[in-house]
This record gives sequence, structure tokens and C-alpha cells, in this order.
Amino acid sequence: MKNLVLLLAIVSFCSFVRADQSGPGNGTDYVKVLFAEAQYNLLKSSVSINDAELAELPLAKELKDWLSQMQGSETRFAVLKRYLRTMELRFQSEPCTDFTKRPASICFFDDEPLNPYVVISLEENKLTTREQAAAMLIHEAGHFVGEKDHLFLDRLGVQLENVLRTPNVLIAEAQSKELVANPFAAKEACDAGQSAQAKMLKAQVSAQLVEQCRVHNLACDLEKIEFTSFGETHFEPGIGIDMNVRCSVRGLLNLKP
Repeated sequence: MKNLVLLLAIVSFCSFVRADQSGPGNGTDYVKVLFAEAQYNLLKSSVSINDAELAELPLAKELKDWLSQMQGSETRFAVLKRYLRTMELRFQSEPCTDFTKRPASICFFDDEPLNPYVVISLEENKLTTREQAAAMLIHEAGHFVGEKDHLFLDRLGVQLENVLRTPNVLIAEAQSKELVANPFAAKEACDAGQSAQAKMLKAQVSAQLVEQCRVHNLACDLEKIEFTSFGETHFEPGIGIDMNVRCSVRGLLNLKP
């Protein structure tokens, strides 16, 4: 599923920038490419992070609490990532003006409900860096999520961009349920990470972490993966514990020196 999402992001990369606003030799290509690449890189780096991993991210508590809050059936983090993927980038030479009525270098607009978009000033962003562009896009996506506090979104943009650009830890999980001869022995073997089920899941987790390292363009030492395993028997009402055991394996790869 993650690969499918990443593929969709790559396929739609070229559609992020309006064709009628691009063109070589006009002195503004840098800004257009800068923001298109920033949007693409944010998508690529956020694909491997799910809601369960938010607690592990080196973000301020208030930011993690905000991202973890539910908005309908999704977390704000999931909604934020969706807007980062779907919002269109539009460009104009002069500064833009949003609901604050003040000139700005970037503005969000939700007057087209099926087509959220941001307007980016070419002149005002000539000195913008790659990191700043990414933080600005996170900020604007936060407005689409519903947050109006600009200072809060500034902090969110800067910290989340830094985490996505240089992650301190990678996490992956896998689980399966199997029919076994002795559920109690199978649970203990899973807890110890020694069952065939646990070893298979460790291989799946390692593969996920290899993919995350590739996505982040990191040279990872897979010998440093810390595995934790948890086995769980299944209780069937009216019958008791049956012969099914669910084994879950979690791998954590610390990237700090």
C-alpha cells in the first residue's frame, strides 16, 4: 500500500505546477521548481510514517498532540498528509493576499472545495531555501486542516520539515495470525522472537526499514535494528482460548550517531 501511495505521488508530481505558469528563461523557474520539489520530497518522506509512529517523532509535545487529534475518522496527521498531496501550487509575480488581507509570499485558498490550492509569489520567494519552502507548504496544509494560528503552524512547519528531512529514528511493524498446535507455547516463542512466525515477521520488518532507508536516501546499518515481539492468544466467547495466535513484531532503527 505504501508503495502504491508513493507511486501515485511520483506520477502526479508533474501536475502540481500549473502548466500555464511555467516557462524557461523567465527568471522565475527556480521558485517553481523549488516548491514543486519541496512538495514531492515531503510526500516521499512522509509515506513511511504512520499514525502509530507519531509518539516517536522528535517534535514538541504540543505539535504531536495536535497531529494526533482526530478529525472525523482520521488523525490530523493523515489529513495534513492528504492536503500536502492534493493541494495545487499556483504562481503569480506579486505578493498574494489571503483571509488576513495582508500581502504575503504564500497564501492558501479553499474557495474551490474539490481543488485546494496555494498561491506562491515568484518575486517574494527568490531567496527562499529548500527547507523554508517545505516548511511553508506544511504551514499552508495546516490551514487546510483547520488551524488558523500562524505562529503555531510556523513551529509545526519548521519542526516537521526537519524531522522528515533528517529522521532520527525509523520504525516498522508487521503482524500475522496463525493456527498453531499449542497456543501457549507459540505465544511464548513469539514473545521471545524465536518462533517461525516471529522470524518471518522480522524479515518483513527489515524489508520495510530497508525501503524507508531508500526513501530517505540513508545508508542504514540493519544490524542496529532493535526488535520487540508480542504474542497474543485468541479468546473465542463461549469456547475459550482457541488455537490461533497473533504475533506482532516491531523494529526500531536509531539513526543517531
